[in-house]
Amino acid sequence: NVVPVNLMPLRERKEDIPPLVEHIIFRLNQIFGREVKGIALGALEVLLDYAWPGNIRELENVLGRAIINMRPQEVVIESGHLPLMESRADENRLSQSISQELQPLEKTLAEAERNAITRSLEDTGGNRQKAAQMLGISLRSLYYKMGRHGIK
Repeated sequence: NVVPVNLMPLRERKEDIPPLVEHIIFRLNQIFGREVKGIALGALEVLLDYAWPGNIRELENVLGRAIINMRPQEVVIESGHLPLMESRADENRLSQSISQELQPLEKTLAEAERNAITRSLEDTGGNRQKAAQMLGISLRSLYYKMGRHGIK
């Protein structure tokens, strides 16, 4: 006696993500003994941009890792707590832009690199050392790439 239940994938139900996030944070607070109040708009946008091949279970795991990686005094999940998600969302945006208008690979990669550097500098308030760490490159490489892309 099995009744099949067909649900649309999470990527097709983006409007469900904010209430799911709220519920999952509430549950994870109980599990981890935390008092996380919610999620920043930038972090929510990262979650909304992601394709969610793992559906709700993947969303739970991502939020759980974000809470574990937060400092005890932090009460809001920021996009910096989701570094892996940011790169995946950027990959999704990049693949969408590639499929919409095919450009030479070199130009596409340069745009993606410039966007990643600009975003990391914005997320760190202009702190180049933290931006380099966020990008997983040396400070020297960051300066070189900033110069190449004309980023001040």
